[in-house]
Amino acid sequence: MGLAISVGAMALVHGLDRFWLPEDYLCDISTGVLFLGLLGPLFASLLLVVHTGNGPIIRLLEWSPIRYLGRVSYGLYLYHWPVLAAVEMTATRRGISIHPIITGLTVFPLTIIVAILSFEFIERPLLALKGRGIWLNSARRETAT
Repeated sequence: MGLAISVGAMALVHGLDRFWLPEDYLCDISTGVLFLGLLGPLFASLLLVVHTGNGPIIRLLEWSPIRYLGRVSYGLYLYHWPVLAAVEMTATRRGISIHPIITGLTVFPLTIIVAILSFEFIERPLLALKGRGIWLNSARRETAT
C-alpha cells in the first residue's frame, strides 16, 4: 500500500505541475476540454481512494453531506455558470467591483442552494415518476387515435 500511495503522490505532483503548462492541453481552455495534465491527479486520487481501505478519505467520502453533494452534483455543474453570470451582472449593474475570491465565496453557496432546490423540487419528483410508464402510456394513446 505504501508503494501505491507513493506512486499516487508522485502522479499528483507531476499532474499539477503539468496542468499549468500551456502546451499540455487537448484543446483551447475556453472549450472546457479536459487537460492532459489533470489525468495525473485524477489517477493519483483514484489510487489513494482505492488503496486506503477504510482510511480518512473513505470516511470523508462516506459522510452524508458529501454523499448528498454527490447526489446534487449535476445541478452544481448545471447551475454554476448561470449563478456566476447573475452575480457578476448584478455587481456590474450596481457599479460594484468584486474581488474574484469574494465572487467565488458568493457563487459557491448560491449554486449549492439552487442545486439542492432543483434536486428536491424538480429532479426527485421526476425520478419518482420513472418506471410508471406515464410517458409510454400517453404515447400509445396518441398513436391509437
